[in-house]
Amino acid sequence: MYPLALTALNAGSVMFALFALSTAAAHYLKLSDWKALAAGMVGLGVAGYAYFWVMFFDTGIAPWVQMIFFGACIILALFAVLRRSASDMALIVPCLGVFAGAVGLMGWSVLLAGPDDSVANIFWFAGSRWTSPLPGDNEIPFHFGLQLREAQITSPMYVDWLSSDRPPLQTGMYLLLNLGRESREAYQGSSTALQMLSMGGIWVLARAMGTSRLWSILSMTALWFTPLVFVNGLFVWPKLLAAAFVAIAAAIHFATPRNERRSVVDGLIAGGAAALAMLSHGATAFALVGFAVAALVTLRLASWRYLAAAVAAVVALYAPWQAYQNLYDPPGNRLMKWHVAGAEAIDDRSMTEALVDSYSKLTPATWAKGRMDNIDRIMNPQLWAVQDFAAGRLNATKFRDQMFYSVPLGIGLFALALWGLPGFAISGATRALSIATIGALLGWAVLLFGAGQAVTHQGSYFPQIAVIAMSARLFSGNAILSKIGFVLFGAHVLLIGFIHALA
Repeated sequence: MYPLALTALNAGSVMFALFALSTAAAHYLKLSDWKALAAGMVGLGVAGYAYFWVMFFDTGIAPWVQMIFFGACIILALFAVLRRSASDMALIVPCLGVFAGAVGLMGWSVLLAGPDDSVANIFWFAGSRWTSPLPGDNEIPFHFGLQLREAQITSPMYVDWLSSDRPPLQTGMYLLLNLGRESREAYQGSSTALQMLSMGGIWVLARAMGTSRLWSILSMTALWFTPLVFVNGLFVWPKLLAAAFVAIAAAIHFATPRNERRSVVDGLIAGGAAALAMLSHGATAFALVGFAVAALVTLRLASWRYLAAAVAAVVALYAPWQAYQNLYDPPGNRLMKWHVAGAEAIDDRSMTEALVDSYSKLTPATWAKGRMDNIDRIMNPQLWAVQDFAAGRLNATKFRDQMFYSVPLGIGLFALALWGLPGFAISGATRALSIATIGALLGWAVLLFGAGQAVTHQGSYFPQIAVIAMSARLFSGNAILSKIGFVLFGAHVLLIGFIHALA
């Protein structure tokens, strides 16, 4: 029960800060509900990122900065309560969704744990509760935070990982928003809450397309009832956090009509979200490259003021981290070399040298086959990691264990929408976003060096969120389709709920 209590405490902290910042954006910037929540999430990310740098340069002033931040949030929240405006109150629902997602996931995971699940070792529990044991990547931001507090960052920092190998956003946000004592359980609870910002991300994406409030809430619920969230919400490598910010960037640039005027504020939100996604996890790059191609295909280039604001936000946020990687703890390119050049072993080669060495060994035919193998891996529901499947001993627990690794199975019955993704381009409301989603998938398949290696945890997680959001938009726009949607939604929840109700 201790991890559950700390999750509730820290999820409350995230929810409260998000509500305060979002209502301030709605009131002072005159933003719609979804843009206000997007601005609030970006503001929360920027605050956590700034706190990382405060901890890096001077731990002595960090407690004062934290008190000022929460003091400001208290004032903003009080103003929102006193205003009692409809625009402010509309933001309560997605903020509560973040809280409920975190507490619900930890409660489900802990209270229904079997005798072999060791809740006492929270990191092991998180990495083995819903799938076969995963590596210790979920611990890296925690150890980064410990060393920041001690003002002594070692190299390597954790096992053979440098501090510059993994982006710092989750570390900064955890340090700022954590209300528990400095413990593994407090980090777990805080980081689970941060992953649940993906609930806010899909709500923003759905509302940006004009989806009704009901179906926007159902899109959050449908996303929560997926192996993608069950695994990644507990095993807190910061990929769901990154996907939340990618969803915001996509909402601003692709989910609204092409002729809608995009302001400087829109550019700051979109660019800030893209930078924060990269500062959460580098796999975001697969989606962002696909977005760039999709923007050209759909002629969504917007105004130069919007683009200038977006570029300025990206540079202002990401440049300091690049300086850290290159100057403080170089080289910081291990993950990029691994994913894009297939260089899994640690070596002294630069990114360019690794790319030249790896691609010089491929023929065009071999490269093309590898890309097709990646597409096949992405689109086919394959069960591959447990040898017992070959012997035919398939049961619900083993099936659940494998669902996470497969992109279609990882989103349950909404895989039907993934396979029918080009069909979303028929609807004007989802056309641009469907092209951007296809671009993100193709960017992943093309840029990931390994042939047939495009399993779920190697990607950005954005396409899975997007297909659920687009499905909600489709069901929201027609009375007949809405009835079909309720049937699909109900079947999806029952299926995933049953599979994850097993010990």
